[in-house]
Amino acid sequence: MIGRVATFTNHNLLTNQALGQASNIVDLRNQASSGYKSRDYAGIASEAQGLLSFENNLNRLEQYNRNGVQTSLRLKSMETAVSNILELATDMQTQILSATNADQADEAAINISARSALEQLEVLLNTKLDGRYLFGGSDTGSSAVNFDNIVLPETQMSERSVGDGTATLASLGVTAPGGTLDINGTLIPYTDAQDVQTLVNDINAAGAGATATLRQDPEGGEVKLVIEATGGGPLAIADIGNLQTSLSMVSAPNPAADYAYYEGNQQKLSARLNEEFTIEYGINADESAFEELIRGLKIAAETGNPASLNVALGHVKNAIKSLTDVQTSIGVDLHNTENVQSQNTDLKLFYEEAVTSFEAADIPSTIAILAQYETSLQASYMVLNKSTQLSLTDYLR
Repeated sequence: MIGRVATFTNHNLLTNQALGQASNIVDLRNQASSGYKSRDYAGIASEAQGLLSFENNLNRLEQYNRNGVQTSLRLKSMETAVSNILELATDMQTQILSATNADQADEAAINISARSALEQLEVLLNTKLDGRYLFGGSDTGSSAVNFDNIVLPETQMSERSVGDGTATLASLGVTAPGGTLDINGTLIPYTDAQDVQTLVNDINAAGAGATATLRQDPEGGEVKLVIEATGGGPLAIADIGNLQTSLSMVSAPNPAADYAYYEGNQQKLSARLNEEFTIEYGINADESAFEELIRGLKIAAETGNPASLNVALGHVKNAIKSLTDVQTSIGVDLHNTENVQSQNTDLKLFYEEAVTSFEAADIPSTIAILAQYETSLQASYMVLNKSTQLSLTDYLR
């Protein structure tokens, strides 16, 4: 039927109402079938800002959780490696202790065992995960350690304790008037009246290709006179006098700490685990426990006399004590990481529920409202159909 001016406004009003109801029905049917209030942010414009905020928080939290998982894996790998190192050190302690009272054949065997232990230790300290050397700090470009860089200098050490260096040579048995040390062809005179520290200073000032120090014996704890070659050079010592005899000087390395094997950097690994907490974690291979173990094994690998093995044994024992502290440190880092991960898991659940509350439709309620709109739309269509059939003539008959 053709609309007339008299019914046009009313007809349009009814039509628009019906179209609006139809649009609402389509939207409600989409919500009921998909489970979401809208397929885009425009459909929940009034809540979009809140939803975006929670989604951003959730995305950041998921990244923190990935960081936490990676950190936990690295720490567990470190923990396993250190446990293996401690087991290796304990085994070598037993072997070196046995070798100190063994015959020459067994001394040769300890050299072989120590070299094998060094090879295993190098592999363990170069433990790699996801392209990163775990004990090399933040440096990813090179291995953490290279034991080819370790040089064990030729050394003579006194078996007799020299105390803090203030004792006179005479008190240690040097007879008057003294004598002369010939170190690599350089003559260094000494007197029975001078103290041990003065002798050390004279040797270091002579430029004989050797350095002298007062160094603690790692096994017995006594302070010994140590003379060692510098720069990997030779060490030849002759004595015109009785200094070497009085101090019981023997060829037995007792080198200073040497970190030349370490090829990483001084930075620790780090990871951000939540908005407020960034953890620096792990242990680098230049840790003193590793260095002292390497030193002890290197001595045992290259020498075999009882004095040398006693020095090696002392270093290995000290390393074992320190390695337990290393284990504890890694364990604390792992515990802290897992605690933060647990907190993140709870917070993630909260954010996911918040996002769901913004996005998810209440299906039972949606279906009930949909039924109301469908009933209303049917009524609107009936009214609209009736209005199109009305005519002024119907009232003038």
